[in-house]
Formats: sequence, structure tokens, C-alpha cells
Amino acid sequence: MEQQFPDLSVLASVSAAFLPGDTRPRTEARECHVCGERAGKHSYYGGQVCPSCRAFFRRSVQSGYNATYFCIKDSNCEVTLKTRKNCQYCRYKLCEAAGMKTTWVLTEEERKQKFEGRKKKRKSGSCDEELVDCPLEVTGRLGINHRELQAVEQYVKLSGHWDLSKVKDMNTNLIREFIRMVAFKHSLSPWGQGELRAMIRRRVERFADDVEELKELIVIDKEKILEKNLPCLLELQLCSTFNPDLQWTEQLAPFLGQEETDKLDNKLRSLSVADLDELHLSYLQFFPSCQEQDTTRLMGLIHEIGSWSQDEKEYVLVSLVLLFCPDMLDLVERRRVEETQLKFATLLQKYLNDKHRLEPGVAVSRFAAGMLLVSRCREAGLLSATRKDTYGD
Repeated sequence: MEQQFPDLSVLASVSAAFLPGDTRPRTEARECHVCGERAGKHSYYGGQVCPSCRAFFRRSVQSGYNATYFCIKDSNCEVTLKTRKNCQYCRYKLCEAAGMKTTWVLTEEERKQKFEGRKKKRKSGSCDEELVDCPLEVTGRLGINHRELQAVEQYVKLSGHWDLSKVKDMNTNLIREFIRMVAFKHSLSPWGQGELRAMIRRRVERFADDVEELKELIVIDKEKILEKNLPCLLELQLCSTFNPDLQWTEQLAPFLGQEETDKLDNKLRSLSVADLDELHLSYLQFFPSCQEQDTTRLMGLIHEIGSWSQDEKEYVLVSLVLLFCPDMLDLVERRRVEETQLKFATLLQKYLNDKHRLEPGVAVSRFAAGMLLVSRCREAGLLSATRKDTYGD
């Protein structure tokens, strides 16, 4: 079965105007300019391709994963009917070379909005307007409605983000190490490094277990998702700690809770601890063993991942997109997982559209960057797994 991707496209309301159709004799076979299979009788998104490559291109654009594809060889793979599933990067590049345009791809929601009420008016045998060569006119962006926003807030509540105190499940020795980091500029001990990761993992597991959509999956799919994707959620939270714009209280609040962080801040100020207003805890304070290694790429990923989220709703929604990522998973109910990821990605996109409604370009770029976090968190996890700080001593 060909791999499919969920619908994560830039949401827009559109209208289309038909271009002239193919004038060649119907008996002449049209060859797909991507894989060589028999092409469809219409031009799909601007290119002469087969239905399979048309579907691949649509899923790639709608998911936003087209920006994350990469080739493990020399970016010149042979793409044929038999090999077209081997390299997504080279296949997608051939789609672009064939003339297919990302701006002509409609989301399912846009398509329903555009064509609702037209099906009854179509004559029997007429083609699907979305699949035919058609330029699009952006007329507006879909924002999040009140019901959807309430649903998002419920997921934020499940995540524990708003809990004022989070120290009940923390080892007191880890709390003491945090205090020493702030008061005396100490670094985490090897034990503290391992305990911090273990604590984050316990929390993301607890959050995942409370998500109803995960509960509804069959056991084998749930186990595979937890095994593969929970480390990505761990990296997302860990990297978010080191957003360079955060002051130390904002860095520790996700671990301790805002109320406990405020108490700590007040206590340290009463003891005349210096430089609290400008203090930012660095990655190397948490994981000092990295000082002896080349961490250029890891630091770049930490900054990119950590600086993306701007509020708790964005953070939780992108966490759910990561949790239900079906990539490289042999799932029994793959379509169900894809549709669940689609739901959360669409909510994220709507939320960003609403948040940046006066700057639509910002919403688009931030959504694209958010989708890149899937591969970025995975890469950060692989890099950190090769270092002693992942496990401690």
C-alpha cells in the first residue's frame, strides 16, 4: 500500500477557472512525466502525471512534509512505476519539474467549501474540478471557531501546562539541583541529567495516555506510536526549555509549575541572590558533558525547536501532531492515525490563521516551520542519544 500523508496544507478559500483540456486523440496514451505510468486524461495541478503521482503530490503538499523530504543518495534517483515509493524527495522534485504547482492544491475542507451544492448541478460524467488544471484565487483563510478553541484548551489542560504546582512527581534532589543552578550557577549532575529526562518522559507518557484519540487505537498501533514518537515529545519539551528569549523562571515553570517557580524566585530574592532578572539557564548547564563534543548541529536544532512555540496552545497542538506522526511506522490502522494527525494539524493551522489574521504570511511560515519540527525533534533525539548526557552515568 502506498504511503499516505495527512492533510496539513495552508488553508484558504478558493475559486477556480478551467483551462482548455487536452486536445490529443483519445486513443493516444499519455505518459506520466514522473514515473512513466499511463497519465490521466486531465492535467493535474499543472502537470501531466498519473493518478498515483497526483495523489502523492497532493498528500505531500497538504501534509507540509514536502519541505522535509531528503534523498539518502545523490538526489537523482530513478523514479519508475516500480521504484516510485523508494525516494519521496526525488519523486516530489519530478512532480515540480512536470509543472505541478503547490498553490493549486485544495484541502478537503476547502474543497467542500468550494464545491458544496455543485455536485447536484454537475452533469453525469463531468470531471472533478479540483483535479483539473486550475489557477486559484485566495479569498480568505479559515480561522478557529469557539468550539474548536474550547477543544484545544481541553488538550492544554490534559497536558498539565496550566497546573500551578508540578512538584508532586519530582524527586526532591532534582529540585535542589535546580535551585543550585539558579543560585550558584551550578550544572546538573549526571544523576540529575538522567532524572530530568526520566521525569519529562513520565509526564509525556501520562499526557499521551489521557488523550482519548490514543486510547481508541488498537493496542499494537498504540504501542508502536508510544515507542517511536514519545521521544520526539521529550525532545520538544527539553528544547523548548532553552528558548533564548526565556528568563530562568519561564524556563523552570514547565517543570515546577508557575506557583512553585514564583515561590522560588521570591525566596532567592529575599536572600539577595544576584542577577536574577537577567538569568538564562543554558543547555550546557543542564548537560555539561556536551562541552567536550562538537554540538554545533545539536545547538542549532535546540534553538530552532525551542524558539518555535509562542504560547501553550501552539505547543500542545504541535505535540499532538508529533504524537500521531505515522512516519516509518508499520501500523494496522494507518489511515485512522493519519486522520487523527490531520485533525490536530488542521487545528494548529486554524489557530495560527486566527492569531495572525492581519499577517497571513506569518501564519503560513509559522505553520510550515511547525511541521518541520517533526523531523527536527527526531534528529535532535538521535544526536542527543549518542551523547552521555542522554542517560547520565
